[in-house]
Amino acid sequence: MENVPNLFTYQIRPRRKFEILDANCCWLDDGKIHQEILEHQEFKDRLDSYKILIKSNNQQMSYPNVVFLGTGSSSPGKQRNTSGILVNLNSERSILLDCGESTFLQMIRFFGHDHYRQAIGRIDAIFISHYHADHHFGLVKLIKERLKLSDQPFKPIWIIAPYSILSFLDYFDTNFEKISNGYRAIPCETISFDKMTKKMNPSEEKEELLRQLDIEEMATVLVPHCFESYGIILKTICGKKFAYSGDSMYSDSFDDVAKDCDMIIHEATMNDDLWQEAEYKRHSTISQAINVGRQIGARYTVLTHFSQRYAKMAPINLIDDQSLANYIEKQVVIAFDFMQISFTNLARAARLKYPLELLFDEEIQRMQHVITKRNNKRKLLSEEFS
Repeated sequence: MENVPNLFTYQIRPRRKFEILDANCCWLDDGKIHQEILEHQEFKDRLDSYKILIKSNNQQMSYPNVVFLGTGSSSPGKQRNTSGILVNLNSERSILLDCGESTFLQMIRFFGHDHYRQAIGRIDAIFISHYHADHHFGLVKLIKERLKLSDQPFKPIWIIAPYSILSFLDYFDTNFEKISNGYRAIPCETISFDKMTKKMNPSEEKEELLRQLDIEEMATVLVPHCFESYGIILKTICGKKFAYSGDSMYSDSFDDVAKDCDMIIHEATMNDDLWQEAEYKRHSTISQAINVGRQIGARYTVLTHFSQRYAKMAPINLIDDQSLANYIEKQVVIAFDFMQISFTNLARAARLKYPLELLFDEEIQRMQHVITKRNNKRKLLSEEFS
């Protein structure tokens, strides 16, 4: 059934009362929604400015490009799924960075029923940053779906992961369902950056992987989060350098390898007022992630892995430092599920956050109210125990 409205209901049991209930349906009128939004004059002005920017930078999507299949943390939400970032290296090869729950379904939603199989077939490698569930719960499903592709030449997928994930896959293969013929395992440690020698560790497996992906360099880097947590660096044949932090606090070793990258995709789990919680859980705040991108000289910093508190819009605090404010305005992108970006449209993606701030103004005001209440509570507690 197509175009079924929200809250459309079939009552199946008891049988004598079988009926279709549509009285509570939510029928959406796109025209009315657009009209209501455009009545907000400040939003309309920002949107008009953004449209002018689009016209002046109206380039086609190019390779490499990045599709965000999940930009939330912890568990899937209505607006943001758990971590999944598809890097399309060229028209024939892709690498998936993390594979949270429902990543396969997100691919169907993005590519459509007619094209998702080809997209899965193009994935030559999957990188899993660490063993937390929101980064690997979709992995087995994707391996199984790839094994079903009978209309494409079969090739095992490379799984670049910590030993804990590879042990889990072995256990699943032994005790539940045979999937080992669908992948080739390569431990993150095998292709890691050696912080003592400041060099990439060479190996035969790595050379084969680079040839298959048709990229110049790949290296994993240990980052401070949980046991066996890794970030990854990719450098394409055309010279574009990507860095992905996985889940991580600030890390000197990661920053050394990611220096001067064209795009850093960095986790920004929590707002700045929760910096103590972020430190305890070994995550980054939004400002910390932005500062990492700026300090390493990243051309663009893309923020992802937001707490589901900020499902609609991640808040960026006002900045007094004009240089940093300019960097945020022109070079910081807030990722959303199903956003596709390449180097031809990153400037447009960075400016998109300003119309969206007005579109989600009520949500931002609600978050600011929560932050104020939390800060007042902290102040009262500190006064009481001081």
